[in-house]
Amino acid sequence: MIRAGCEDRVWTRKDVAAAMGARWSSFRTVRPYQAAGFPPPVSSPGARVLLWDAVQVRAHLDGKPVPDLPPAGGPEDLLDRQEAAEHVGVEPVSWDKYRRGDRLKGTSRTVGGVEHWPRCVLDAYVQGRGVPLLPVGRPKGAGDMVPRDELSARVAELLAASPAVTAREVAERLAVAHTTATAHLKRTRAALVADRLTADPHWAPGDVAAELGVPAAVRRTVLEAARTELAARALRPYVRGVADALTKAGLALDQDVMVTATDDGTLAAAVVLAEDAAVPALTWLEGQGWRPATGRRHPLADNGAPEHTEGVTARLAALADRPEGTEVAAAVRGAAGLF
Repeated sequence: MIRAGCEDRVWTRKDVAAAMGARWSSFRTVRPYQAAGFPPPVSSPGARVLLWDAVQVRAHLDGKPVPDLPPAGGPEDLLDRQEAAEHVGVEPVSWDKYRRGDRLKGTSRTVGGVEHWPRCVLDAYVQGRGVPLLPVGRPKGAGDMVPRDELSARVAELLAASPAVTAREVAERLAVAHTTATAHLKRTRAALVADRLTADPHWAPGDVAAELGVPAAVRRTVLEAARTELAARALRPYVRGVADALTKAGLALDQDVMVTATDDGTLAAAVVLAEDAAVPALTWLEGQGWRPATGRRHPLADNGAPEHTEGVTARLAALADRPEGTEVAAAVRGAAGLF
């Protein structure tokens, strides 16, 4: 959390490295910020991009007492993705959907390359979450009227206002196709069920669905989607570990890894590599393991393998379904002739 008034004194890892006079490649490997006595990051525990308070770090480097941060809890405190999700009461993966909705559009601030939200914005969002902001009607023959990246948040608002809302009602209120409404309604309900089961595993899935107001007619499909969502969340730490190994090897930058499921429920993941890596990105598919992807922007949607990457493909294919991150990094570097 960035305390109110401290936004202009935030340092990234590269800022810390520069202040220490360290080479970036060495700093990234040694990680001196993990040493005892180094000021803790102001980013949330488990954040992929670490941020520090510059005043604290400078005092530590100068051998002076490290001053305390201003007290937390003010309306202008800035919360990152993990903290915002906790404040609102959802899992981070669900927050990724909510933050794209109309109520939160344009409210974030990017500090140190990381998106943050003021505490007062989150409080206002929680208070008004059950009151949907919705257009009505879809002109005949027109395409979906709501941008795709906002749909999940808008559907979540509808569900908050009416848990038993139907796909037909969603299609009419959001001015989207019935098939689009059906898919997003199932996905959003599944995420809510997964959130509840993650928070309290002692719940029976069917009881959670009933508690959330999932209609009996769609409960089975929602529970199947929730099981897939939970499996994807369970896979994320493994993918995160592979991404960390690739980053440590200089083959990728810090990033939020992509884990999803295909239409048939098969789990898939992707890690985008650095510009100078042998391939643009790597994808992982359940039952197949890691393979190179043809693009960085939408690696999971790309088909086929990049040209002239037979070495990477062969090395990755020789690995197990879930190899260690160091093995994946070695396959990419070895194929590029870096060993």
